[in-house]
Amino acid sequence: MNKNIINILKFVFFLSIGLLLLWLASKSLDAEQWQSMKQSLKGVNYTFVALSIIAGVLSHLIRALRWQQMINTFGYKPKLYNTFFSVMIGYLANYVFLRMGEVMRCGFLARYDEPPADKLLGSVIAERVVDLIILIALFSITVLTQYQRLSDYFFNNIWSGLSAKFIELFGNGFGIKLLLIFALGCLAFLAYRLLKRYHFVQRLKQFGLGMKDGLLSVKNVNNVPLFIIYTAGIWLMYFLMVLLVFYSLEATSHLGLSAALAVLVFGSFGIIAVQGGIGAYHLIVQQVLLLFAIDAATGLAFGWVSWGVQTLLIIVFGTISFIALPLLNKKSEGGFFSSLQT
Repeated sequence: MNKNIINILKFVFFLSIGLLLLWLASKSLDAEQWQSMKQSLKGVNYTFVALSIIAGVLSHLIRALRWQQMINTFGYKPKLYNTFFSVMIGYLANYVFLRMGEVMRCGFLARYDEPPADKLLGSVIAERVVDLIILIALFSITVLTQYQRLSDYFFNNIWSGLSAKFIELFGNGFGIKLLLIFALGCLAFLAYRLLKRYHFVQRLKQFGLGMKDGLLSVKNVNNVPLFIIYTAGIWLMYFLMVLLVFYSLEATSHLGLSAALAVLVFGSFGIIAVQGGIGAYHLIVQQVLLLFAIDAATGLAFGWVSWGVQTLLIIVFGTISFIALPLLNKKSEGGFFSSLQT
């Protein structure tokens, strides 16, 4: 099947999931709750929204600085504006095709500055590993500090329904057969993919060596304390983005640090799951805020404002970056995609 068609189908599939989740977040609201949500959105304090956007821009700027530090470990010094614009283009690309942004930002920086694309991709993978570790640590802190809230919600709202479905599905043996068929299908698909890619082994091996250099860039950074400060700065700005949106709505302005941490952690999973977090972020944030006695309508209103801040930031700055990069740089031949073919 044509690769473009596959990409379009992926986009439609994940967008459909997002819209389904958005519908799930909205379907339980009655007329009074819809009116309440509209009132919450009308009363947004845009000063705090603007401050949240500034925090978001700073988070991406710090990410560009941290990425530069990693790139420096293999002897290249890209310009900061090229690095920042490439980061923003990557985020914009993720709104179209999930996880394509990492490839795109490496491609643009390789095209308009000197670092080779394979090493760049390795450094991005290393960067994602670092952020995943931070997210896991924050998740652990959230679970430990909010254990009672989370456990009550899980057993009262999730486990009771899941256990009933599990008994219904597997009680007659049909579910076990279905599970076996699914497992065999997964194994067959994996074998097919491995065989299909066998003739690319040598090319992938060469590409992998460049990625290895990028992965080693974390431990080879010249200033480890600065790297830690950059990493903490990124996540602090993410945290402030959530907290400032709390203050932008009267109904959530009383919420504190623990609620902001919970929204940041669980909302991040929604952003990861679906391109742009559409639907997934709204539903997850709505459910998280229920734990803090925020009604579903207000929770959904907060989800829209918070998601809107992030989306507006990415679309505006991503578009500006896409236009600015070729204007500020003399267009070079080759770049990322040609480097994959050599």
